[in-house]
Amino acid sequence: MKRSLVAATFLVGLWAAVAPLLLSWGVSLTIFAVNIVPGTFTVVLAAVACSLRADVGAPALDRQLLVDTCSYFVMLGAWMLLGPFLFGYPLTKGHASLGAMLPGAVVMGLALANGYLGWREANPS
Repeated sequence: MKRSLVAATFLVGLWAAVAPLLLSWGVSLTIFAVNIVPGTFTVVLAAVACSLRADVGAPALDRQLLVDTCSYFVMLGAWMLLGPFLFGYPLTKGHASLGAMLPGAVVMGLALANGYLGWREANPS
């Protein structure tokens, strides 16, 4: 797992969590469920993932948590990407794409890239 990709995921999750508050979109159940909660989970999970070690001497639990972290990031990204459709977000407004859908796609992309790079490190050809 590349720490730079996890750090980028941290920043994107932070944006998803605080954008509704900074840009005065208001706080409703929809914004809370689609932006703030998944963004906060992404930030916490990225902070934990940055503290784990992936080197050869690392405990097996650290390596397993790193593998699981990518899966959790994909799920959180999918939720942020699909949540606006499930909750009936007004997609005509810019905050639907800036606040939830775009960060969700970026989190998913970073997680998939991170998972692929981790797989390549574990299985060199």
